[in-house]
Amino acid sequence: MHKAAFAAFSLAVASYGLAAQAQQMPAEFIGVWAAKDGSCELPPEGVDREFPFLIVTREGYDGHESNCRLTSAGPVAPSARRAGRVLSFACSGEGETWAVTERWSGEAVTRRIGGWDLRQAFLTREGYTFRRCGLTASPDQR
Repeated sequence: MHKAAFAAFSLAVASYGLAAQAQQMPAEFIGVWAAKDGSCELPPEGVDREFPFLIVTREGYDGHESNCRLTSAGPVAPSARRAGRVLSFACSGEGETWAVTERWSGEAVTRRIGGWDLRQAFLTREGYTFRRCGLTASPDQR
């Protein structure tokens, strides 16, 4: 009897661990994003100004003076006007920590120009729109 209870407990713990690991940012949001009307150009080296990008990874995002780790992801209610995801984060920045739940959605706009279909991806996060940049990002290894 104890072996069966231990096996059930072990399975529950393993399932919980897998569920916790499975919490990843939806793939359509991963990338480097700039404000819709902002620049995707790299700032000049040595210029000290606000961090101009939203960098989204599988684990969460980094933005101007904030770092947020994804804690849960779920769909937006079917009654919502726009499809998307409800994402919860544990954030830190400027010596403070906080939890936040946000609504994110993605959209791609395609324009036909000169025989080409050109596509631009946009991310809307709590009413702010960003456009995907061609930049890639990797953590500082120093």
